[in-house]
Amino acid sequence: MKKIFVFCLIAAYLSGCAYAGCFPDFCSLCREPFEYKSKSNEELPAIHYDAVGDVLVNLHGKESFNVFFEEIRLGMGDGATKAQRDYLKHARRITILGCIYSGIESIPEEIVQLKKLRIMDFRLNKLVALPKGVSKLLKLESINLSGNNFNIYPVEVSILSALVKHKINCNLLENPMNGILDFKKTK
Repeated sequence: MKKIFVFCLIAAYLSGCAYAGCFPDFCSLCREPFEYKSKSNEELPAIHYDAVGDVLVNLHGKESFNVFFEEIRLGMGDGATKAQRDYLKHARRITILGCIYSGIESIPEEIVQLKKLRIMDFRLNKLVALPKGVSKLLKLESINLSGNNFNIYPVEVSILSALVKHKINCNLLENPMNGILDFKKTK
């Protein structure tokens, strides 16, 4: 077993794998899943690396949501600790972000730090708008905003070029095309 791990580590290093050397529990060739958990702050949600290469985090509740984005904000600052910078480094690799039925009323601009985000699920919250930065998430393929409090279609969603799937049903939309029509007028 040890020989296989050493072989994988060397092969990963030679192939330019971003994980080689810094994550002994994960090998890009073997795709063994692991979980990154901050050692300095037990309240932070774990970041899961799965067997197919996705990096995901599920934020259960408003407190988990707030703690997660506060740690990202702190990790970006000049006075960030090593633990905060490490957590931010892992958070920037997130491809799937879920925060369902948590009473979230707004998403902070720090979401733009998650540039590898492909799937975003914020259904059954209390969102009324998206931050402008969402339009900078160029890899976002799927977004679920069902069951929130949007009364106009979020323009930020219509800008996303990689978006293949989006759900925004069960909202307070008066005319689902209002946001899109307003956006096209300003172009």
